[in-house]
Amino acid sequence: MTVRDYRYISLILASIFFIVGLVFLLIPNLVIESFNIFSIRLGMKLIPRMENNIYLILAVAYMYLLSLLAFLMYKKPYIEIYPYMLTQAKFCSSILSLLFFILKNQYLIYLVNYIIDFFWALLVLYLYQKSKERFIRKNF
Repeated sequence: MTVRDYRYISLILASIFFIVGLVFLLIPNLVIESFNIFSIRLGMKLIPRMENNIYLILAVAYMYLLSLLAFLMYKKPYIEIYPYMLTQAKFCSSILSLLFFILKNQYLIYLVNYIIDFFWALLVLYLYQKSKERFIRKNF
């Protein structure tokens, strides 16, 4: 993987995370209602509507931080901490989503978030490994 590829993927990730953060901020209940439509079809529990509360603020802040980390990966591809931190955040979100699905409520959104965030974590882990290899080749 070239630095150009790494930067391009990082910029795409930053854009996706930013857009998702805006969706969470501007139309959180539309997201929930959309998942509820599929939940009904699959015979799963419905998610309660989200009121503007601290969890919405935290979710938007989390998406901002993810966008920032991915953008910093784009701007400074030689700094390894950015993909490392982004990988940790996505693995944590993924595992928590799976645990909530298993132990708390079988909401479709928990399962989907587990799958999506696990995918993002693996992708960023791959980018992180490539950035480490590039650093080692460049400095040794």
